[in-house]
Amino acid sequence: MKTDPAKNHKVTFPIGWKLMAMMVAMLASGMTAVVFLATQAYLRDSLSFIQKSESDLAGQLAGQVREQLQNLSQQVALISQLEKSQAAKLFQQYPEIEAFSLWSLGKSSPDRLDFGLGFDSKSKAARALVADLKPATRAFDGLPEVERRSHPSGQYILLSIPITGIANNQITRVASALIRAETLLGIFKKKGVFTSYLVHRSGQLLGHSSPSLIASNPNFKDLDVVKAMFTSPLDNGQGEFTEGGVAYLKAFKKINAWDVGVVSMIPKRMATATIERVQSEAIWVTGIVLSLAIGLISFFATTLTRPIRELVVLSGKISKGDFGVQIHHQGRDEVALLTRSFGEMAKGLAERERIKSAFQKYHSEEIAERILNSDLSLGGVRHEASILFCDIRGFTDFSEKHSATEVVEMLNEYFGVLVGAIRQNRGLIDKFIGDAVLAVWGAPVTNPDHASDAVRAAIAMRNALADLNIIRTSRGQTAIKMGIGIHSGDLIAGNIGSVDRMEHTVIGDTVNIASRLEGITKTYDTDIIISESVLRRCEGLFATEPLPPAQLKGKADLVNIYKVIGYQMVIK
Repeated sequence: MKTDPAKNHKVTFPIGWKLMAMMVAMLASGMTAVVFLATQAYLRDSLSFIQKSESDLAGQLAGQVREQLQNLSQQVALISQLEKSQAAKLFQQYPEIEAFSLWSLGKSSPDRLDFGLGFDSKSKAARALVADLKPATRAFDGLPEVERRSHPSGQYILLSIPITGIANNQITRVASALIRAETLLGIFKKKGVFTSYLVHRSGQLLGHSSPSLIASNPNFKDLDVVKAMFTSPLDNGQGEFTEGGVAYLKAFKKINAWDVGVVSMIPKRMATATIERVQSEAIWVTGIVLSLAIGLISFFATTLTRPIRELVVLSGKISKGDFGVQIHHQGRDEVALLTRSFGEMAKGLAERERIKSAFQKYHSEEIAERILNSDLSLGGVRHEASILFCDIRGFTDFSEKHSATEVVEMLNEYFGVLVGAIRQNRGLIDKFIGDAVLAVWGAPVTNPDHASDAVRAAIAMRNALADLNIIRTSRGQTAIKMGIGIHSGDLIAGNIGSVDRMEHTVIGDTVNIASRLEGITKTYDTDIIISESVLRRCEGLFATEPLPPAQLKGKADLVNIYKVIGYQMVIK
């Protein structure tokens, strides 16, 4: 039984006496010392925070640029692969693309293909630049390229994308497209005190918060930060750089696929002006008062701050999940009492974490949290959810031909890949039933996309099992076959059993139908069967094929069922 530290340890030298002695003896000295130490720590932390914020901003902007370029590349590639009429319609649907041109990879030099489509440009400025849409050599070497093109009416970005042939997977054409500069400029609007820009390895400025600077067509290739960025083996970095006699704190993030990078910067003087002023004032005051009572301050500060620093260290360890902390302070004041109480708290947290860890071995993390943080009472809550049943085909025959150890090893390996696919798609493992898995989406945690997530998980399970079977066959082991049934509808999720022994599970007709669907996968010679209620909730997302209606056990009417082929986009 745990004891109350306050009852077993009497405070003989209260901390209030210590505080009063310090305040009466050297109040001014103590305050200025704290100010000095605080400004030093604040200076370091502020610079660290500014550099981290700057680096995070560069990484965030680089991610947005990479995503935008990838989206534009997909649009350009799609236009280049369509027939004339379809390409013309799609070209009009992409407002970012002002002009489009397609080049063949000739024997001596690339030639522009003349399709006569009449949709290669949308504006006068674009038409004026169409003749100059010849892509860079880098694109004909299989690498995408991005450049800036100027016109009196505005700024544009030239995108060059290599196009590979379907038959031989070789580069046969290059598509070049003129993109509105605003597509990238919008990313580089002023972000607080930071200035950011996008620069090409050649020094060409592609994006900046100042449109007038871009219009002046500067070249940044001689800037120290640009040289450092494109010669660094790392794709990110930061440091102090001098530009025009002014020191800047700069951070960069490269986008290697496009040979460009993002730079974020702030003048160092702006970052440290307030901190340096406060610091100089604190140093001036501290120099006067510290000489008055260093001896008395050191005595009281040592007895007071040592256990507090220990508590700070211990709290940091506990915040990281290290509950096995050791308490060494042996005083008899309030701080010592607090330290010992802190140790008791750490032991309690360690015990709770151990119980939580044990629960998560047998339940999903979400269910374990609910069990630990809620009233353990019988009953359930109605949810709209999706149920997935998965079973191994021929498991009985496998069990008869192999030892118990081999069966368990196979199941652990099999469940290992399936559980990962289910959790990656936001599913909860309700239970393992021999060689079967029961997973649920939408209960007890509500999920509006429960049906589509369940089907995605099933496809991921199919792919994961295929990879596992490659490994098993390479070891001379039997490949595993499985069947999956998915159904969506209402069910009850909660605690079932008695007050002495209960289990968190899901029950209802939805669960039964999913089990029946899994049972008929072998009859229809397919691995994934879904019901019509699942199909309605994720129509258009997956490629499916209707199967003959099935007579399920316990159902008077025939049930419409479908086998899942894959993702709709993949089929197209």
